[in-house]
Amino acid sequence: MWLWIELFFAFMENGDRKEPWWKPGVEIFGKVSTWVVVPIVAALILGKWLDGLYGTRPWGFFYHYGLGFVVSHLGLGRGG
Repeated sequence: MWLWIELFFAFMENGDRKEPWWKPGVEIFGKVSTWVVVPIVAALILGKWLDGLYGTRPWGFFYHYGLGFVVSHLGLGRGG
């Protein structure tokens, strides 16, 4: 029983770092979320706008959605 308690608090301690124990996890979450959301949303907005401008509905939307998907995957694969 004590071993589990000691292991729990060992994972909760920071050692010599002066930052909260949860900060690295939040940083990773922020990077991944940014690489997933920003390129896809920007591509969708751009695609809808270009479709309205040139009357190419829905091809600009699909093209830019695919482009945003590729950019997201390349960003995440690079290490985000």
